[in-house]
Amino acid sequence: MTHGVTSSTANLEYKNQSGALNEALADILGEAVEARTRGTNDWIIGSDLSAPMRNFKDPHALTFNCGTPHAYPAKMSEFIPPTDVLLSKCTNYDSGGVHINSSIINHAFYLLAAGLTGAIGIRDAERIFYRALTAHLTPKSQFIDARLAAIVSAEELFGKGSAQALKTAQAFDAVEILDASPTPPPAPIPTVAGADSTLLLYWEDDAWQLARRETALGDSVVGTSLLKNKALAYEKVSVSGDGSFAAFVSADNDFCLVYTDASNLSCFGMPNTFSSVALS
Repeated sequence: MTHGVTSSTANLEYKNQSGALNEALADILGEAVEARTRGTNDWIIGSDLSAPMRNFKDPHALTFNCGTPHAYPAKMSEFIPPTDVLLSKCTNYDSGGVHINSSIINHAFYLLAAGLTGAIGIRDAERIFYRALTAHLTPKSQFIDARLAAIVSAEELFGKGSAQALKTAQAFDAVEILDASPTPPPAPIPTVAGADSTLLLYWEDDAWQLARRETALGDSVVGTSLLKNKALAYEKVSVSGDGSFAAFVSADNDFCLVYTDASNLSCFGMPNTFSSVALS
């Protein structure tokens, strides 16, 4: 359930540090729910299962098994990088350590809520981390971004220089996620240069047909028919990023591909199967 919250808010990319943040924040929301519904929480993920999975208070108290047992990390000097040979022994490399390194963020939350001298309590801590998740983190956020997002969230909720903001910084210091610049944003996707080209459906001979209108290929304003002997369903045609081919649903609901220079057409041979297609 809590993964539904993380995916519908920051939608943290499920690999490496962003994936570990995804796991940690889902764990944190789970502990917050437990504290609210039961009046207290035990700081252990999976305590009602046959075997607990992660321990907020003492990450080293539990182990993960990738070939051989290893204690969960509690701070960044114990972080297991995606290139570590240990992860090659985990199922799917644990997506870069998402279930393993999440314990570092979990431990920071525990320290803020209950572990530090002058800890602020789980109610204030959950508000800070929830605001960080919903207002500041983005799909590619890293651990440093979690620190910065949590501190600014504490300042927004409780004021700059507040005990909550100062303790948030102290909790991240304790797990060795120290102050630094945020992760730079991804480079912008270059814009496509060139004249517009269009694929379109038109009605002819009691069927939907496919046409292309591309000045560079000498097409007229009304376009050039691409397929004379293949009727289409009245559904959106999806074009590849470079414009070299397109996917469409045929009139008999098969999945088909055609080069936009009309040099080749191929279909899956699975009629009555597809209702729409999309390339990404």
